[in-house]
Amino acid sequence: MGGAAAGTVAAGAALLAVPMMGRGRRGGYLVPAPGANPDLRDFERDLRAVREGGGGWVRFAVRAYDVVGDWDRDGAIAFDEQALDTVDRALDLARAADLRVYLVTADSVPEDVLQSSGRTFLATMTEYWRVLAERLGDRVEVWQVFNEADGMHIRTGQSLGQIPPTSYLKELAAVLTRAARTIHAAAPGVEVTTTAGGYPVDDAMEQRWARFFGVLGPRLDVVGVGLYPQTDQARIDSLPERLERLQRLVHKPVVVAELGLQTCAGCFSEEEQGAGLSSALAALRTAPVREVLLYELRDSDQDRFGVLHADWSPKSGARRISEALRRL
Repeated sequence: MGGAAAGTVAAGAALLAVPMMGRGRRGGYLVPAPGANPDLRDFERDLRAVREGGGGWVRFAVRAYDVVGDWDRDGAIAFDEQALDTVDRALDLARAADLRVYLVTADSVPEDVLQSSGRTFLATMTEYWRVLAERLGDRVEVWQVFNEADGMHIRTGQSLGQIPPTSYLKELAAVLTRAARTIHAAAPGVEVTTTAGGYPVDDAMEQRWARFFGVLGPRLDVVGVGLYPQTDQARIDSLPERLERLQRLVHKPVVVAELGLQTCAGCFSEEEQGAGLSSALAALRTAPVREVLLYELRDSDQDRFGVLHADWSPKSGARRISEALRRL
């Protein structure tokens, strides 16, 4: 079990009073990292909203700049114990709320670590994954290492172009192999994944998936993709066939790690978000995908992809989206 205080766990257990409407076990939402508000009151409210929105999964990140106090250059890491305890308690709250956890470790490593020699980088990241897995892994179902690493080099941040180079994919495969071994050693039940981007939804994107996961798929337990078909019905209708081809290629479970549609004055209305996301969710009912996670539960300062506004009030299409999510 994690390190949550008894009072916090009891507060989380109260979430069980929220009825699960419909099935909702294949769907979920991305929520802000618990480190954003260490008292976890916002996180608890997010968990309640996930449940009320028909979700059975919650996806959130452990942010290195929250949990690491100092990165030594010899591979040792000084963790912030208080910050780790916040994530620990967040996982206990998710478990008490009967939500499965999709955890992301994808950001915030200092540039001098990223751009160190390959051996130093790997030693440092191995220690990072080891400590987190030993502390948190018993309450995590899926662990995502890196995010959309098909688009930018994981260490240099350079664009990879349409087709990621073979040399890069081999390097990434070695890193993911180390990550999976490290996480599995501490938490054998965790499934390790990474993701590829999903915009625009077209043949070139599918070819990129094939190239990326053709090399990396054997190193992963599941493969994850983002999907951003927006409101284009032809692109939405193509999703099941594209995902079926990916599943046949990798022979691994496929998860949709992100399905989103932004609302703003210059992009899409709340009504269009409701129609577009509910249509995509309906299409994915026939696709060979295990989970579908919406990006995201509520708006943040950076974007307006939320199904809810930042204050948890629903957008006009929220009910339509949650109903579609329950029918997955």
